[in-house]
Amino acid sequence: MDLSTKYMGMDLGSPIVLAACPLSDDVDIVSRCVDAGAGAVVMRSLFEEQITKEQHLPRPTGNEADGEATQFSFTVNRYLEQIARIKDALDVPVIGSINGTTLGGWVRHAEMVQRAGADAIELNVYYTATDPDEEPRAVEQRYTDIVAAVRARITVPLAVKLSPFFSAPVYMARKLDQAGAEGLVMFNRFYQPDIDATSRKVTSSITLSDSSSLPLRLRWLAATYGKVKASLACTGGIHTGTDAVKATLAGADVVQMASAVLRSGPNAIRKVRDELTEWMRTNHVENLQDIRGELSLARCKDPVGLFRANYLKTLHEWHPADSL
Repeated sequence: MDLSTKYMGMDLGSPIVLAACPLSDDVDIVSRCVDAGAGAVVMRSLFEEQITKEQHLPRPTGNEADGEATQFSFTVNRYLEQIARIKDALDVPVIGSINGTTLGGWVRHAEMVQRAGADAIELNVYYTATDPDEEPRAVEQRYTDIVAAVRARITVPLAVKLSPFFSAPVYMARKLDQAGAEGLVMFNRFYQPDIDATSRKVTSSITLSDSSSLPLRLRWLAATYGKVKASLACTGGIHTGTDAVKATLAGADVVQMASAVLRSGPNAIRKVRDELTEWMRTNHVENLQDIRGELSLARCKDPVGLFRANYLKTLHEWHPADSL
């Protein structure tokens, strides 16, 4: 079975990509992920705030330097060095990930990541619109301005992580495609705050994804496939080979995995690869291109009607549990 795919013009031996997460801190773990079947690696995101904070700290001396280096282990220099180490150790594309706060920061750090040897760059745009006076068009323009500015200054492929909260995701995908994004990653996971009712304080926690996160991605992958030139990546909810098959049928070129690997280690990638291969063998599918986008809306004559019909069908066929 042929698991090879193309992502942003890069040839990958497998559609499974290690998503941006702390695992990229360790070259040995990343190497094990590649041995297990990862066709590419996305680095942990480099945050502009980290760099800005370190720049305003007094330079440590003597033994203090070791403690300071530990506290800011992923400032820009160490991040760039880690890219070089992973590139030297592995023979798969390494994708840098940056999360900026200013337009200049996005561009500056993208240029540095490219110079460090990254094969591509993923823009992890994390912005929550809470100002009632900020128009929706201005929020969309913020994204396209970032992509256009970075695209003008780098030569490697550029991907952008989309939010699921745009009112018109396919329109936004096309705008980013036109601005210069060669890859669209669906979707960024916005970590939600909680409230401690006892202390009456806002709390935060990270909840790893499971397969229940996948349907939202499938919906918009299927809607976007065939409408843009950019490659499509699915991230969030890939935990089984069946999940990978579903994403491919919806139109994904690659699937990114993080939560499953954080839970179970590199073997989670091997499990998805083996299950995907077995599905292909059982269903007589020689390569992934044969099924990519098979269930996308691009192959449906009435996509709006299909969405409505599925909505009505789901509501009318649901029945309460017998225990009610």
